[in-house]
Amino acid sequence: MKKNQKILSLTALIFHSMVLGCAQPKYQNVIIDPNQGSGSLQNGQFECVFKFVQNNICLSWDFENQNVVAQKNNSIILKLYRLNQFDQSMVYVNPDLGTQVKLTLWMPSMGHGSVPTQVTQLDVGTFRVTQVNFIMSGSWEIYFDLINNQVIDRLTTSIQIQ
Repeated sequence: MKKNQKILSLTALIFHSMVLGCAQPKYQNVIIDPNQGSGSLQNGQFECVFKFVQNNICLSWDFENQNVVAQKNNSIILKLYRLNQFDQSMVYVNPDLGTQVKLTLWMPSMGHGSVPTQVTQLDVGTFRVTQVNFIMSGSWEIYFDLINNQVIDRLTTSIQIQ
């Protein structure tokens, strides 16, 4: 797993039957390439590699512990930022008032998620996501969501867990 993988969050225990039985929310879904990194410095300026389109906010994320394995209580640090209009440096920002930061784990091949994650704000634009428990080895998706008035702005990445 690359160190420069980064994100935001959606907490929910999702059962296969619930997903099939409920109406799906409308959201902008952006797929993240985990090998590209985020918030990278290019020619002396930062880039917004992962962007929540509806909220106009960039996301960077990383696991706190680099040895991420199944059946272990992992944690993730999320950073939300915008690019400074003057010099393209990173300016940490909070989402709009009333916007919820969530992270959800989903295993497409098995049709289930994991236990709900917990999101705690540490500072302006900085969040810790705990209880990131991949309950088995295999391919997982991580959904980073900003939710406001039932509208979901989502970034998605796929990872392989050993």
